[in-house]
Amino acid sequence: HDLDTNARTGTSAYFVIEADEYDRAFLGLRPRIAVITNIEHDHPDCYPTMADFREAFKQFSDNVQDTLVVCQDNPGARDLESLAPKRVTYGLDPFADWRAEDVRSNSAGGSDFLLVHASETLGLARTRLPGLHNVQNVLGAMAAISALGVTFRDVREALTEYQGVGRRFQVLGAAAGVTVIDDYAHHPTEIKATLRAARERYPEADLWAVFQPHTYSRVRALLEGFAQSFGDADHVIVMEVFAAREAPDPSYSGEVIAGKIQHPDVRFEPGFEQAVLLLLGEVRAGSVVITLSAGDGNQVGERLLEKIKANEGGNDHG
Repeated sequence: HDLDTNARTGTSAYFVIEADEYDRAFLGLRPRIAVITNIEHDHPDCYPTMADFREAFKQFSDNVQDTLVVCQDNPGARDLESLAPKRVTYGLDPFADWRAEDVRSNSAGGSDFLLVHASETLGLARTRLPGLHNVQNVLGAMAAISALGVTFRDVREALTEYQGVGRRFQVLGAAAGVTVIDDYAHHPTEIKATLRAARERYPEADLWAVFQPHTYSRVRALLEGFAQSFGDADHVIVMEVFAAREAPDPSYSGEVIAGKIQHPDVRFEPGFEQAVLLLLGEVRAGSVVITLSAGDGNQVGERLLEKIKANEGGNDHG
């Protein structure tokens, strides 16, 4: 959000990259410092088993030249054995090197917390980004930059103003009292974290989750996880699977997924227009609609906003 681009050439001596484990691309990196937020099975088309996935992260961590930063709260990351020269932990766990204490919601829709390193309380940290996963992300970032000699005082103001990245809890807009948010979540853990954050930020809202599953191989491997990921939503709409590079598999269609999700109100609407029409008939002032998609499911939110704005004053949304 702050840069309005997905990449920028800076002038410092440091290069920051989001390492991508898909197709083992991250094994070509030799980072000085690396942050591992979690290790949970994903990309089953590349990593058929969790053991395959874990082994790739082991190789990646062994390539770290100086400091490996891992999330103490995630068992996969915490238990990773690595040849990296230094290891630093972060998280909400009281035994983490970098941790958050007294976490509270703030007026910006994010969290305030006491930033603690080892036994020293460094001060009050504030982020406008919602959810405990973003508190963890702040801790991981602090652990990484501290390895470069950067202090909390140096970044405190920037942290408060940081708006996050596109397609991660991105508020697309609001019309007639209906708020529309887009998020890239397409793994069960991401969906849970995003919906929990939405519930924290909008505790009284009528919360709609619009889920576009991403790839049949992921659905096949993680179906049980998806089935239990939507507890914080009031209503769930499942769209057809975004196949990406894969051939359709009717055994794991969107309709099958909708039938597996453990929730009292799940609907299957395969396409954009069907989902938008359903939402138009049901949302009201105070509703929050969040699209969960690594494909093109964000178009549902964009089209919904357009139609509500076009109809505003003509239709009753509250």
